[in-house]
Amino acid sequence: MRLYIDHPPYSFSLAQFVSRANELYRPLRDFRFSNFVLTGEFEEYGRKYQAVIDPLQNIIDTRQEDLSISRDYDSLLGLTEDILVDCDIQVYSVPHPRFALKTSVHLTQELSFDGVDYTVQLHTIPNFELGTFGHRGHLHVFFPELWTPERAKGKAPYQLTLEERSEWYESGFRPALQLLLGWRYASELPASVETEEIRARKSKGGSSLGSQIIPREGVALLCQTLRDALDENIVEENTFDSHWCKSFMILHTIRGVKQSTFHAIEDDGPHRSLEELMVQYHLSPRIWSEGFWYIDVGVEISSNDESCLQWNTFGHHELVRQALGIEKYHACRITSLGSSKYHRDYSSHLSAISGFRVVPGIRAQGPFGAQYMQVYTTDKAVLYNPERGHFGKFVTCAEALSVEHPIPTINGIHTIYEAAIHNNSSKGRIEVRVPLKHAKEVLTHFDTDRLRRCLCSFEPEVWWGFRIVRLQAISQVLAFQSGGPSELRVSREALSLTAACVWLLNGLHARPEDGSAARQLMDVALPRGLYEDDDYDPDEDGAPLLAYRKSYLPTTSRRQSDADDYTTEMEEDSPPAAIEEEEEEEEEEEEEEEEEGSNNRNLRNARQQTPVISNGVVFFRRIAFTEVPRFRYGGPALVLGAFRYFFGKTFQEIEAKIVKPMIVNKELLRGKRMTTNKRKLPHYFVAEGEPLPRLFDNLGRSGERKVPPPVVDDGSDVEDLDDDAQPQLTVNEHVTLIWSQFLMDVPNKSPNPRGAGRHSYIKLDDEERGQGKEEVFKTLDLSLIFRTVAYRKGSLKDWQRAFGWLFPDRGVQIGASVQGYPTSIYFQKWLRWANDDRNDLDLLKSVRSALWDRFRNLEWIPDAQQDKMWPTGLTPAFQRWPENFNQKARKAYPAPRILLKGKALPEFSLPAEDPWAED
Repeated sequence: MRLYIDHPPYSFSLAQFVSRANELYRPLRDFRFSNFVLTGEFEEYGRKYQAVIDPLQNIIDTRQEDLSISRDYDSLLGLTEDILVDCDIQVYSVPHPRFALKTSVHLTQELSFDGVDYTVQLHTIPNFELGTFGHRGHLHVFFPELWTPERAKGKAPYQLTLEERSEWYESGFRPALQLLLGWRYASELPASVETEEIRARKSKGGSSLGSQIIPREGVALLCQTLRDALDENIVEENTFDSHWCKSFMILHTIRGVKQSTFHAIEDDGPHRSLEELMVQYHLSPRIWSEGFWYIDVGVEISSNDESCLQWNTFGHHELVRQALGIEKYHACRITSLGSSKYHRDYSSHLSAISGFRVVPGIRAQGPFGAQYMQVYTTDKAVLYNPERGHFGKFVTCAEALSVEHPIPTINGIHTIYEAAIHNNSSKGRIEVRVPLKHAKEVLTHFDTDRLRRCLCSFEPEVWWGFRIVRLQAISQVLAFQSGGPSELRVSREALSLTAACVWLLNGLHARPEDGSAARQLMDVALPRGLYEDDDYDPDEDGAPLLAYRKSYLPTTSRRQSDADDYTTEMEEDSPPAAIEEEEEEEEEEEEEEEEEGSNNRNLRNARQQTPVISNGVVFFRRIAFTEVPRFRYGGPALVLGAFRYFFGKTFQEIEAKIVKPMIVNKELLRGKRMTTNKRKLPHYFVAEGEPLPRLFDNLGRSGERKVPPPVVDDGSDVEDLDDDAQPQLTVNEHVTLIWSQFLMDVPNKSPNPRGAGRHSYIKLDDEERGQGKEEVFKTLDLSLIFRTVAYRKGSLKDWQRAFGWLFPDRGVQIGASVQGYPTSIYFQKWLRWANDDRNDLDLLKSVRSALWDRFRNLEWIPDAQQDKMWPTGLTPAFQRWPENFNQKARKAYPAPRILLKGKALPEFSLPAEDPWAED
């Protein structure tokens, strides 16, 4: 059984691939298009080939393409002891409990703890957002002395406790503002952090803290006055060590201003633009001598022909060499896949087209002292939309499982892609973070011929067209899956393909996920190569590109990697939602890490195989295009944690939602415990060698018809599975099994009285309940069956009503809070058979009539209602045995209710054993 394609390779340029895909596209159920676009498999003159995409045919040489280069300043960060802005600032009334610097800004701080020196990431130091200045300026307060190695390992090391925030505000910030601005100003401030948080809390959740304006004349003296106030108000008797309060530092951040700072590389452009930035944000001249200041300097390369420019992967070392001014050896070293500080970001899944992020380190900082460098293209901005941990428009697995196709989100993305062909060319960007003193020197000199060789140029119709055909292929597969039989829709292989399509789609215009769950999905979805992790050399000529490798590809959150490229006002002004989603994502990722070992154990036979990108683009392994497209059988499957990460539910919950639509079981779908499911029900079976009883000969010739076989996959790989075929039953035999299972399930689903110490209402032991015989329901000596029971004679209408709920007609839906029915084996089998369109309505009518004939020959049945199989609440019409009256509630104690045949007389030969007797 071949899981992976091994056809001869056939090379395409990107334009040729898009053209071939468009030739194959058919809106009807034709799989050739999807198979070609998603796996690369296609047929030419009767022979099958594997497509290989070579985008490097579009490298720009020195004689092509008229390019323009501009320079800009994108961000400025400064860490100081004072606030160094000469303007009004807006601050939160009290330290914000959630707004803080939570993700890396690629700056570190040297700290000491218990005599040991540490270099720590700035965002791991406890901090909060103080306020804002100008249009895009933010101020954060950091407390280095609150940092400890243990605290840094916690879930939210950046967060201050309520006690810490209260101490800083009540002993320092509020008194300082009173000293600076007078009691009239201070009288409008909250009395404490606690009172402000109570005031700000909304009735439906969330909160809205107040803010204050500190005028320009108070800003310059604020930090020193604050420290003086802390000295005065923190007393020695205070058991809470508050020395940390006075050692705070201020982080100034101005981000996302490149569009207002574009300038020419030549002449005085760098100097003039920097001066304008300083004036626009009212930065004090003291920034040149106080604190640590860094600036992000960028260059943007665009095509005057409005082509789409993309960085090629093989030019990364050259870009680093020119931008940082370092030797080729160091440039190659830090852009090697073996470097832990280098992260490659593939564009549109193409391995030869990528940007990157790198932390140069001390030896490769170069003459400009570079702290960080990133290279990307601007086409991400077309679909930029930060939400729930994503930074571009995205689709969820829940949408993929819906019945509406194409998915509205996919339609929207398709509309954007099509519009981009005529309106959005992509530009190449290089950004380097350097100390402020080097702002006017870095990225001012380039070897333009070498720079051109680092770029590929595509016609917009080709670049956006490639994304469109990938999007269409994914949408087509999801639509084919949605239209197939539900039993096949929930196979592990089909759901794995669903998750893989969602992952691939979301990575079309944003950096693909590479967390633990995503890596497990790659194990399932991608082709594999026989390469040992220890022996693999990523820089060896001809070496395949591994989809991931932990030893050299540490994961970064999707939030951080894409946030480096774009930081907008929306992101800066709305941190809580993004922060909360990020925390949830991190929790999921931690769960995935724990389960990765079990996944590897499941892959013993393929442990030397690693997912690879070997044909120029991320292609899937072989897909079986059956009624419901799926990955071929026999490959690895998603483990529980990864499955839940992508689908948000367990496999059983997805199955309950899709395969059993007649049972609207909200409790199961919400993952809550079901009180009616007390035990796992036994299955009815016939001993080996014994014939199956024929209880429904009254069906006549209809009973001899074969039951439609279960919906099975017709893929050619099915025959490779070790699965013994089950004999096909007649309708008579199938209904006999359902009836016998019904006779077992009804006693097993009888309720128990409240209280773990009380005996069950029914006396029957497991063996007696599991016989599946009618004798139990034909016994009128109720004391042999029940410890207590409530009974009344049922009319024909009563019996018909109960039968209608126990064996519902086609199309009848069972409510959300029903008890007993959904977890009964007979009921699930009956619903599946009754709602199978392959069984005609005349046959269904005959079978229900035959079941009714046996049903009405019983002497008693449970008083089945719409919401429960076994009601226990008593009404005056029912006679309770033994009589037992609850004086406090002024009503009889509960008992299982049954209906007797019209002329049946109950008997009670044994004494009652009422579970409520002691009450």
